[in-house]
Amino acid sequence: MLVCGDIVAGQGYPSTRWCHTSPPFFQPTIKANGAFPLPWFGLTASATFQSRPGPSILAAWAAPNATTTLGRAYNVGTTKTVNLIEPGTPYGDRVNQVDVRFGKNFKVERTRVRASIDIYNALNSNAILTINTAYSTTNSTWLRPTSIMPGRLIKFGATVDF
Repeated sequence: MLVCGDIVAGQGYPSTRWCHTSPPFFQPTIKANGAFPLPWFGLTASATFQSRPGPSILAAWAAPNATTTLGRAYNVGTTKTVNLIEPGTPYGDRVNQVDVRFGKNFKVERTRVRASIDIYNALNSNAILTINTAYSTTNSTWLRPTSIMPGRLIKFGATVDF
């Protein structure tokens, strides 16, 4: 349960464990989009797909002075934050999102109108975006979601060129 710069008991020099952390070698973010005309009523459709890594899972414990192996209190404050899980190793479930748009062009005399319907988060995913990383032996809120993907949103729009 050491963090970068802690004194290793019996060795007298700072620990370098977890001083340099890097994410896993391959954490892909996938994005794809496309648009195509539909054969009905002159409609066009487009879609966007995104897949991102989930939130990093950490366990940050506020270690009180009583748990120190230094034989003395911490220099500043009454607690020191200690990472119980190596940063950058476990991640939550991937975050996937699909957005779609349907549109139609109209022409009224010299005026062009483009009407559209946008549907964000079309599959109504409730993927977890952020989590509580504060670990405590007396509190059960560790890994509780603090934000999730916003619900499905439908937007109507029009562009008028004259």
